[in-house]
Amino acid sequence: MTLIKSYGGRKFLESKSYFLVDRYVVGRSINNVWLYTVDKCKELDRETNIPTEKIIMRIVKWRAINDEKNKHKKYWRIRSQYNIRSSGEWSSVSAIMDLIVDVRMQDPNFIFLPVKEYEKLTKNIQKFSALRKEIKKLKTEESVKNVQLEVFKKRISMMKDHIKKYDNVLKKFIKIINDDNSNETEIHKFLVENDAFWLFGLEYLKFESKVKFPPGKNDFELDLALKRYDGFWDLVELKGPNENLFDKRTNKRNKPNVKLTEALGQVITYLRACEIANLSNVLKPKAIIVIGKEKTDKIYDRRLLSSYLPNIELLTYHDLYERGKKLLSIVRESAYR
Repeated sequence: MTLIKSYGGRKFLESKSYFLVDRYVVGRSINNVWLYTVDKCKELDRETNIPTEKIIMRIVKWRAINDEKNKHKKYWRIRSQYNIRSSGEWSSVSAIMDLIVDVRMQDPNFIFLPVKEYEKLTKNIQKFSALRKEIKKLKTEESVKNVQLEVFKKRISMMKDHIKKYDNVLKKFIKIINDDNSNETEIHKFLVENDAFWLFGLEYLKFESKVKFPPGKNDFELDLALKRYDGFWDLVELKGPNENLFDKRTNKRNKPNVKLTEALGQVITYLRACEIANLSNVLKPKAIIVIGKEKTDKIYDRRLLSSYLPNIELLTYHDLYERGKKLLSIVRESAYR
């Protein structure tokens, strides 16, 4: 016989004093808030917590509750119970129990539920619940896609009206990148003064510079915080465009440069702080490190390192330039107005 561990989509929060052997659902309230069961249990040894051979019959009244942190988790909690420890006790209450059960059997809201019927009912409820969740998920995903598409259309249309401005920003940006004397400070200043958040991708609406983090503590300062179209934020750490990403260690492998290692340490600390802070608008953010350029890069080693950093994206300033260049090409060819 299969033990009934859940009913009506809710799990039973079992008593810690008894080991469940068998359970019969004997009734429920009209509004499904209350449930009644007869449980066959073994008493647990107080010292070892091992089931003894002593059988106890329990009449249990359960209350429907929801998990405080996750509304999708639903339970039955014991509200009251009566333990029948001997045949003598059972004899004294059996007549009353028979009467109660007989009365409730006449009420369509109270039923005995055979295990096979219970399993069939539970499977049907689970299938229906899964189907509803899938429909809701598809509707939500479609809605998000539609919102995203509308945002992108408006952005492209706006950029198309000012395409010369964006072209000039891109031309100045590549000059700074190719200048062997340029540094992190100059790059940072250029990006902020030209509001060049669009270089990071069409999904971003703006960025903020030198952001104190986390709120209230201000333990860290982010170079840039990028706001996505969905309202969430990603993090950016900038290093100099003339920094080498890797130093030669042997003939077969390279090690990350000091500046790249420093940047990795910083963003890992930031990501951990985001997780601890539990902010509503910073949820599992992506951290973007921008460092070096084409001639200071080792693309194979960077790709290999990136593959082991799921929440961290490593870019060079040439990558950023190529993203901007590709975006402006799309804007020019777009039919959106």
